Amino acid sequence: MALFQKEGRTDLIASPSLAKPNPETRKWMELFLKEIGLKTLGGKPFDWNRVETRKDKVYYLPPLTGDFRGLTFLRNGLYLGDLKKNRFEPSEPFALALHKGDAEAVISLSVSDERLTRYLKGETLNIEPEEAAHAKGWHLLCADGYPIGFGKLVGQTLKNSVNCMIAFLPHALAASLVTVLFWGLVILCMPLGLLLMLVFGFWFQVEITSQIVYGDLDRVFHIEENIRRLHDAEYEAEMAEERSDDEE
Repeated sequence: MALFQKEGRTDLIASPSLAKPNPETRKWMELFLKEIGLKTLGGKPFDWNRVETRKDKVYYLPPLTGDFRGLTFLRNGLYLGDLKKNRFEPSEPFALALHKGDAEAVISLSVSDERLTRYLKGETLNIEPEEAAHAKGWHLLCADGYPIGFGKLVGQTLKNSVNCMIAFLPHALAASLVTVLFWGLVILCMPLGLLLMLVFGFWFQVEITSQIVYGDLDRVFHIEENIRRLHDAEYEAEMAEERSDDEE
């Protein structure tokens, strides 16, 4: 390691101003850490003095001391997550920085379990009661003991915290390409492009792009399944009403 000293004025150098978490921020973070039963972070005690908030982002600073004014950092430290309305939402780097023994709320699946692939695609998972540490709430998902991300358990469904755009990216790019090609054709074919606009309007490219990404959306949000459940519930309500009318 080399230590460099810059010549010139030293009065401009001072200790960095740290935006420590306010009581409200700490409140939501403590609720989350309590929910997952965090014991340590990377095998070491969690140090609140190293927590820094910048707008809605929460970081865990490295254990360094010194004067860093004037330096630009790509990351202020370990990105812990985001502060949402009345909650803290953990990040993927936070999960990857943990060890299996750091948290109590852990779901560990075999590396050969196909559900891990579905999780990395942004899908929700079905979890058996004996596989989860708690009946509900945030859990650290592991592959043979190695953390890969967080998920929120609701009933027997583990809701994915992985950014869905990771799973949607190939089809999202394809949909974007279709949009660019369509409008490029309209512009290049002017004034014939006006005729294309009259014939196809906006619906054509919207329909094509929607069909491209619909499969991904359905796998993550279970659109078709929810529609079927809604129809079944309406049908059962109608049948119950007819039975009550017959009994009268």
